[in-house]
Amino acid sequence: AALLSWFAVQTDMDSIHEEDSEHLSLPSTITEEDSEYPSFPSPIAGEDAFPNEPFEAQRDTNGNRSTSLPMESNQVQETAYVRINRMIGYQPDPFVNAREKYEEEWSQIVAEMELSDNDRLRFEQLWIDHEAYNLDLIHQMQMGTISAEDWTKGTRSESELEENLRQFLSAEQMEIYRNHSQNLVDIHMSERAAMQEELIANQYTDIIWASNINDLPTVLAYIASGADPNAMPLDGSTTPLHNASRNGNLEMIQALIQAGADVNSTTSGPDLLNFAPLHEAAYVGNVEAIRALVAAGADINYYPSDSLHATALRRAAFAGHKDAVAELLALGADATGDYGKYALMYARLIAQDFEIEQMLINAGARDD
Repeated sequence: AALLSWFAVQTDMDSIHEEDSEHLSLPSTITEEDSEYPSFPSPIAGEDAFPNEPFEAQRDTNGNRSTSLPMESNQVQETAYVRINRMIGYQPDPFVNAREKYEEEWSQIVAEMELSDNDRLRFEQLWIDHEAYNLDLIHQMQMGTISAEDWTKGTRSESELEENLRQFLSAEQMEIYRNHSQNLVDIHMSERAAMQEELIANQYTDIIWASNINDLPTVLAYIASGADPNAMPLDGSTTPLHNASRNGNLEMIQALIQAGADVNSTTSGPDLLNFAPLHEAAYVGNVEAIRALVAAGADINYYPSDSLHATALRRAAFAGHKDAVAELLALGADATGDYGKYALMYARLIAQDFEIEQMLINAGARDD
């Protein structure tokens, strides 16, 4: 079976620290100020979850091999995460990462197969090529350049690799390969189980989990049974309303508010900024969610005290959501003083969106 890599529910690197706050110059460092929520494992899927004929690898203008998917359908809008990584020049090499994984997980077992030098090199090349292709797809999905659907369709299956290996491995060697593959799956499954136990111990269960995975019927059932709409795990990382706002689920937001969810509840923890649900709705650019939260009493100008005026307006500007910025301003978000200064900085340096800049300036934002 093919083991899918775990990936975070949401990646948010909404943070720029300036050396000199008097000027809106390019920041010298970019740090993960806005720590997000725990990562959750994706389901383990069988080989039938993937097609047998993946996208063919392409070559760039210099003739170098590229494993990028063609971007003809399901294009994903560029995210702030992408722009930050481009700014700092972050571009992982899937082949380097695949080779490191090969050395860690396979080099010893391949040595025990007693392969000829040519077959050993052939095995190594096939495995690394296969793994690098899939790692590159995962990175593209996380960077927002392909959709989760394209990732699933494009991922190369374990059966394809086995078919190539059978061309030169003996039956005994294939058995060694399959046994080791299963051992690795067992290890990852054990790690996944340990993560689930940790989540349970952290009380990341019931209505919190259901809202995190955007399961509206289950959330409604928990509300009907009397579940606490303000439930929070022990680490203080989220609430059902934070999850619903981050997912942009208006019906869930309204149901939670009607059940008594606090629209001004904030996350807490040593590695977290104390964000409110409105921050989450602003970051994903959901205008209807923003309206619902503000109508229910959300403090539109609230920001964590240890942040650079990280209001909902700044979050929307950072993520490049014009409609959300316009809605927040229309609803009374303050764009003057430091409120506007930092929103303008993020719009200019990260979103690089002139329309958002102009909206903020027209609302009173200044960079001095």
